[in-house]
Amino acid sequence: MPLHLHIDRLILNDIDLSPRERRILQAAIEERLVQLFSEHPGSLQQDHYLASVAIAPLTADPQSTPTQLGQHIAQRIYQSISNMNSG
Repeated sequence: MPLHLHIDRLILNDIDLSPRERRILQAAIEERLVQLFSEHPGSLQQDHYLASVAIAPLTADPQSTPTQLGQHIAQRIYQSISNMNSG
């Protein structure tokens, strides 16, 4: 089953990134989410649309790269969506 992922808006409070770092962060989130949902396709219902997904606050290590931060955010998004679909 092909997976199409579109994130219209991502709100990050108190994170100061350059435009280049934002693009890296976005790519890391998208790549990790596609990987997670491809590995566990039952976690997401077919033709599923979510208006929003809230995740628990996370504290970023000041030494984290945008890629590491993106992967961490993606993991939290995945967990939130999986929990919504299991209940």
